[in-house]
Amino acid sequence: MLKLRWEHLDWLQKTASNPSGKTERARRLVPISERMLTILGQRRSGQNQGWVFPSPKKSSRTGHFSLSTVEHQFVDARRKAGLPEALVLYCARHTYATDALARTRNMAAVMDTMGHANVQSTMIYQHQGLEQIRGAINLRNKENQSSAIKPSPGTESSFGQNLGQSRESDALAVAVSD
Repeated sequence: MLKLRWEHLDWLQKTASNPSGKTERARRLVPISERMLTILGQRRSGQNQGWVFPSPKKSSRTGHFSLSTVEHQFVDARRKAGLPEALVLYCARHTYATDALARTRNMAAVMDTMGHANVQSTMIYQHQGLEQIRGAINLRNKENQSSAIKPSPGTESSFGQNLGQSRESDALAVAVSD
């Protein structure tokens, strides 16, 4: 984002292009949230060209804010706020990828927006979904309780609920949940 130029923003498609990425995968379109569009719109002040985040230094080699400058400012702000040193600027990228993957379940789309060339790079953002697993088990239990599957004579009435009897077949999944 530090190298973002106004001419790389597509306000209608709500995307930013990264034409100068180091790799082919890094040269990509990135969706822009409504919140970011509002912030960029306020910052724009009629500009259509040039750096979105120009360097305040006249002697800047690149013309835009450098990552080291932003990292130093972040460290100062973190220290003043009393936040743990483990919180680093790169955490924002991790949070974005984790949230995008958790909410969309679209590994390919997250891979593309992150600029990853292989799925293993994106997989680190896929965290255990214990709550989702628990929800799926509970839903299965409710379905089995209300289903027409009747236990065989001599079995306990909670057979399907406790052992995970499948509604589609007589298969059992040993995932005790209640």
